[in-house]
Amino acid sequence: MQVVFHTGSHCTSEDLLMKSLLQNKDAFAKLGIALPGPGRYRELLKQTCRALDYNKPSDDARDVLLDAILDEEVADRVLLSSAPILASRNYTLSEGQLYPNAGLRISQLQQLFKYDQLEVFMAIRNPATFLPEVMAKVPPELKAQALAETDLTELKWSDTITQIRHHAPDVPVTVWCYEDAPLIWAEIIREMAGLNPGEKIKGGFALLSEIMTKEGMKRFRTYLHEKP
Repeated sequence: MQVVFHTGSHCTSEDLLMKSLLQNKDAFAKLGIALPGPGRYRELLKQTCRALDYNKPSDDARDVLLDAILDEEVADRVLLSSAPILASRNYTLSEGQLYPNAGLRISQLQQLFKYDQLEVFMAIRNPATFLPEVMAKVPPELKAQALAETDLTELKWSDTITQIRHHAPDVPVTVWCYEDAPLIWAEIIREMAGLNPGEKIKGGFALLSEIMTKEGMKRFRTYLHEKP
């Protein structure tokens, strides 16, 4: 089975991504792609990740987790999305890095799904706009500590990706820029679902329509129709 995790990384509009994916739920099901509702697994995943910090997964942990998530649904590929997988918002910036335990977390998930093909999807965003938005909801004492131990001029997403590659070299990681997302939204959805390029889906312009006027979207769609 292929288990696909969208980490959220507090960069992408996670709820909008799930909404776009869920528009295709029935079509995906016919292709053996399961898209469980987030309410079914996000808290369960959070608890599982906490447990993995202290113990190796038991032999039946994977089956128990998937049985709870899929609820008897049969699938070859499972799409899951949960921002706190890499870290909670309070520890997005810690130890002078973005998601300092990301590599360890992915490695733990790989142990959990050791008989499956694990894939990771995440967005990266310019730290100059990313950090203010994330840190605005972090308790003052944790924010002060995180900033005190961080050289913001040296902060790089490549450090986060490098440690994921170091801890889990066999796990495919798909990364895109948050700033590009409105124009590649359909590509992100297809890649997560394992579809071929250009395959028809619903919700491919969902994020673009969030930042364009109705008139702009009308002209955009007219242009695409006239010049496919």
